[in-house]
Amino acid sequence: MLSRDKLHEAEPHALFGELKEGKYLTPCERRASMLKILENNPYPDQDVWVFAYGSLIWNPAIHFAERQVGFLPEWRRAFCMRITAGRGTEQQPGRMLALIPGDGVTGVVYRLSQEHLENELSLLWKREMCTDGYIPKWQQVALRNGEQVNALVFVMKQEDEQFDANHDIQHTVRKITIAKGPLGPNSEYVYKLHHALTEEQIDDPYVATLFNELKLHSGLC
Repeated sequence: MLSRDKLHEAEPHALFGELKEGKYLTPCERRASMLKILENNPYPDQDVWVFAYGSLIWNPAIHFAERQVGFLPEWRRAFCMRITAGRGTEQQPGRMLALIPGDGVTGVVYRLSQEHLENELSLLWKREMCTDGYIPKWQQVALRNGEQVNALVFVMKQEDEQFDANHDIQHTVRKITIAKGPLGPNSEYVYKLHHALTEEQIDDPYVATLFNELKLHSGLC
């Protein structure tokens, strides 16, 4: 599992393994991307929130001031990112979770303190923006208490070479079942995601169906 210490100490190639497709962004490229999104913040006087829809739910590895469940409209989860590092290899590419346009998705949002904002976002960028497969965006997220917050969201860059337009359940199950990389089996990610959503009382039929199908193919689930 990725830890805060590991994110501080190591670069992505050491954390996730060598990429066989695409390339890792340099530290300068990551910082430029982070500063650009901060400059484009439509509400710079408000607290920054981060929307988590995958592993950030059960392993944020960043310090935060507040944690809430929130709903993001117009997007949905999909295992549509082809990966040859992390939980996949060149011989058996895995599929990583991303957001694509949809009917809305429920996840967890973290409020970051202004005092430590740049440090925490630097760790987040090393993890989520280690390649340019994601696009960071500012989006409005509705908390369960009805409050609307401005949150950073990482969505799939669909013109990227890592994007797999075929992300139906059976195709995804076949890819995830056999994929394994430096971070472990690809199916383990689905297992952890399903249980994290269950603990948060978040209903995602796509993830539940994928989890149940994987149980038929993988002893890990």
